Amino acid sequence: MIKGMNDTKVLSDRRKRTQAIISEMLNLLQVEGYNPITEKMVPEPIETNGLSDVTTHTPFIQALQQFALTKKRWTNKVSIDAKSILKYTELATIKLNYQGVPINNITLFHITQILEQLWKSNPRFSNYRYNKYVKCYIALYKVLIPFGVVSGNVPKSIERLVETKKIRETLSDDERTTVSEYL
Repeated sequence: MIKGMNDTKVLSDRRKRTQAIISEMLNLLQVEGYNPITEKMVPEPIETNGLSDVTTHTPFIQALQQFALTKKRWTNKVSIDAKSILKYTELATIKLNYQGVPINNITLFHITQILEQLWKSNPRFSNYRYNKYVKCYIALYKVLIPFGVVSGNVPKSIERLVETKKIRETLSDDERTTVSEYL
């Protein structure tokens, strides 16, 4: 790296030296990947021929949204559900300050904390919806396992909740006769 130009006194020489310094700095920044903040050379990304766009250091939500959701062919309804689930999961990770946690560091504790946060923030979060979120996380993790990003399907060990079905109210005999007479 060319250091300084204090030894040159002629203006034309200073301009040449300045241009040489600028071109060398641009070369270092753009071609060689120099990072002036860390003062280190950033290694070039490894060519993977499109096999993997995610690493073990990719943030959790980014790995799910931008990789797992796009790598598998989902049906239209499942894709819409997964996008919605990830949207609310992202809000929960922001509240819990998990948005920068790498995908390989996400544990069962993190996922249960995210589900608890979703439970607290949404009054309509039922057992059915909880189970739906867990199923979606399991499916998204299944996409990541073959790429070596995660060691196992962490959400698979989350227990499902018992779903209570609402029993529809039926008409009483008097109400049935009233409806029948009306029709």
